[in-house]
Amino acid sequence: MKYDSQKAAVKLKKEFDRIRYTAYFMIGLVICVILVSALRKFWLTLIIIAATVFIQLFVFRKMQKDYVNHAVEENIRATIGQLLHTDQVVMKGKELMGEDVIRDAALVPVMDKSGAINLFTGVAGYVGKDSKKMKVTSCDVTIAHHQEGTKISAEILCGNWIHIALPENTNYHFTVKDGQFRSLVQQNEKENIGDISDEEAANGTGMPERFYRQLEKLEDYTTGILSMRVDGDMVDVFLKDRFLAANFSARGEVTKQMIDWNPMPELEKVLDLVWTLI
Repeated sequence: MKYDSQKAAVKLKKEFDRIRYTAYFMIGLVICVILVSALRKFWLTLIIIAATVFIQLFVFRKMQKDYVNHAVEENIRATIGQLLHTDQVVMKGKELMGEDVIRDAALVPVMDKSGAINLFTGVAGYVGKDSKKMKVTSCDVTIAHHQEGTKISAEILCGNWIHIALPENTNYHFTVKDGQFRSLVQQNEKENIGDISDEEAANGTGMPERFYRQLEKLEDYTTGILSMRVDGDMVDVFLKDRFLAANFSARGEVTKQMIDWNPMPELEKVLDLVWTLI
């Protein structure tokens, strides 16, 4: 799938120009209000003020929001979308991933309340070919994290949640939380887990040595905090303080260079890590 970021930049420029012209039009309305009020045309002044407020609240703000959302979508399609071979980008992550995925993974103790989990910008696609194809879903999330033994009842965690469906059962069952991969614990639930060679075994846990090398590379690379769970043919990764949605502004023009900037390069390294398990 080839993506034309230059074409996307031209499209966004036209959208930004419409926002700019609308802003000029609103400035003109404000000037009209001043002039008409000087002529003591009460009803005409009131009508122009009402029109200005309406445009500001229901037209201009929506144009700004849509522009930022479209910039985020094009940025993800140009970068993450190329990695996952997809153009499926959504602003509401619940369209791609359910709250139960996050609760079942148990990487963070989520508060048992409605609205404790919110999913925002998301993308879904595939990597690999044929029998080795993995389905990958990535969503920006906020999670109301229950804190025990502290005076603070809850903390809001923000970051990106990556859910991966593997093409086969790895026979691995382990969890690593809060970036402390030393606490990795593997639960041997399959008899053939012992078939791993001594050369591949690491730290006495039966995990492939290459897995630890990739995990260390990922933790050294990312500025976020890594938590990970592998359960047979499912992998969940939470990267705290890392996001798909780049911080675009409606006040400036989005360029081709901005569209081509990868907002979360860690995703590729997470996939490299997961491939070591197959």
